[in-house]
Amino acid sequence: GAPGTTATFPNGAVRFENMKVTGTVWSDEHPLTFVSGTYEGTISIGAASATILAGKYASLVHTGTGLFVVKGGAFAGSFSGLVSPPSGYALVRAGTDPVYPWTLGRVVARIGEDGYPTFAAACSAVLAGQTVVLVDEADESEILLTRGCTIDLGGHTFAGHFICTNAISTTVAFTNGKVTGEISVVGRGAASVSNACTVATLHGESAGMLRVDGGTATSVVQDGTGKLILMSGTIGQATGASFTMAGGTAGTVSMTDASVVSGGTVTSLTSSGSVKLTGGTLGTLTVAGSALSTMTDAVVDSLVHTGTGRVTVNGGSYRSFTTTGTGAVVLRGGRYGAPVTGENVTLTDGYRWVQDGQDAICPWILSNQIACIGDRFFGTLAEACAAAAVGEKVSLLADDDESEVLVKNKCVIDFCGNVFSGTLVCTNAISTTVVLVNGRLTGEVSVVGRGAVSVSNDCTVAMLRGKSAVMLRVDGGT
Repeated sequence: GAPGTTATFPNGAVRFENMKVTGTVWSDEHPLTFVSGTYEGTISIGAASATILAGKYASLVHTGTGLFVVKGGAFAGSFSGLVSPPSGYALVRAGTDPVYPWTLGRVVARIGEDGYPTFAAACSAVLAGQTVVLVDEADESEILLTRGCTIDLGGHTFAGHFICTNAISTTVAFTNGKVTGEISVVGRGAASVSNACTVATLHGESAGMLRVDGGTATSVVQDGTGKLILMSGTIGQATGASFTMAGGTAGTVSMTDASVVSGGTVTSLTSSGSVKLTGGTLGTLTVAGSALSTMTDAVVDSLVHTGTGRVTVNGGSYRSFTTTGTGAVVLRGGRYGAPVTGENVTLTDGYRWVQDGQDAICPWILSNQIACIGDRFFGTLAEACAAAAVGEKVSLLADDDESEVLVKNKCVIDFCGNVFSGTLVCTNAISTTVVLVNGRLTGEVSVVGRGAVSVSNDCTVAMLRGKSAVMLRVDGGT
């Protein structure tokens, strides 16, 4: 070797100090100790162990069970699986030497088996599709993410600022931890808050997409033109351009562009763009824009229409529906707490407001039918009464002026607060009763069979007439 090289061989062990080796150092059984020097070739061990205290090393190889016990030094690679550092330490990419950048240090984050001394260093080195795992607390103020990848916070809390500049059609997914600072998307890619991850602020500054899928975002601010998507998880409050929700829970949401809800629960949604409802539960929905909106299915506590755009309702449930805007409101279906009125409100031709008695909160529906038995609808009360089996309930859905209706079987006729102005003729058998409830009959009720008729529960009859051996009973009615 070069002048000054010292080699000793006590008991078969070999110790290297201050050497420059360009070839191979190999030992199958005898332990090696490297104190200093530069080793540009390969150090290969079999069953023997090798202890590295300092120096520079280009290549470590083992062919057996031995390990390199590292207590110092600089290395060309991380040599994952070959080295045994002290507990809590690893070879991390922290050195300034371009040939030997890996040194022994505390591991803050990992990519696979490779350790990194800072969270930022790992995020800078991550390749597309890889996962960075935070294994210790990190106090860095700002971290840049340029590729689609997964950031696994490992149950830790990060107080800094993530800036995502990843390209379109790529996603940075944040999982398993807490971000008390901000996640910003300034590129055209996406950021996703998933799987037990909580972030204080999710911020979109461009056309990038913000996605919550199993995580929690306390505040979402979309300053750009990108979309906010809630698949599952929780959003506290959100403002932005467009909003798509398929599940989860959202608090107060205010959007300037299209909002599409197919599932989940929203406390309050205000949109000055279009609204499309195909499912979900909403507390207050305010439609304030000029775009076309369509409601097909949802449960809405209060819908407020203040805009100039047309709203078409094909289905859903609306406890309260008010319109103060100038846009047309076209009602083709749905359930309502009360009839919707206004000069801009249009019902489907041939339909009317009726109460079917199927929903106490939203009893009003639009129907071109006038009576029902459960979910079977009929064009006339006579048809419904003819079809009623023993013990069934017939509901009158609107005021009716049929001249004569025949009732043959024991049943309940619920007039649902409506007026019947014709004659009701009951021919039911002995020991059976036709019960009339909740309405007003301005004509006559005639009993011509041997059964009974009972006027009950808020029902008023102008004339109750028995024409044979029948029983006429008033039990709560008039």
